[in-house]
Amino acid sequence: MAPDGFVPTAAELRTSSSAGLVQRLLSAAHGLERRFDDCFSPLGLNLTRAEVLAYVARHGSDGCAQTDLAAALRLSESNICTLIERMRADGWLLRMRSNVDRRKSIVMLSPRGLDVMDELLESRRRQAAELLGALETGQLETLNRLLDAVLDSLAGSVTPSTSTIELRRAS
Repeated sequence: MAPDGFVPTAAELRTSSSAGLVQRLLSAAHGLERRFDDCFSPLGLNLTRAEVLAYVARHGSDGCAQTDLAAALRLSESNICTLIERMRADGWLLRMRSNVDRRKSIVMLSPRGLDVMDELLESRRRQAAELLGALETGQLETLNRLLDAVLDSLAGSVTPSTSTIELRRAS
């Protein structure tokens, strides 16, 4: 059973209490994750795998260090290693040792990973437009400012729940 005060009451969810707002943000985040999992499913991907491909693609033909990828996605080394190995076995990624530092692994897109990028980005753009298309420009700007404030308050904070998120996202 959850400790008292952990789960917001129905009244808190309908007001602007901190607990209610955080719960609504978490609900929105979970909903977005499900929607993007569904969006990427026809490509044979989920949101986490799409994030990996997009991050690696941004680093071009030189690829990126596995440790940098883990840090960017807030996954542990063991979780990112497992995820990369699965994606390598599925043909999305290539992994090799760095020529500069043999202790480091470099991750690059495979030909299959390169081929799916345009479609992945277009799917993400369409889904985002569908989700936020009803908002006016001013509302989008306000939402951006508010989300920036929340993200700024989170910057640098690591919580014990991170490991739980990592386990869920490493699929």
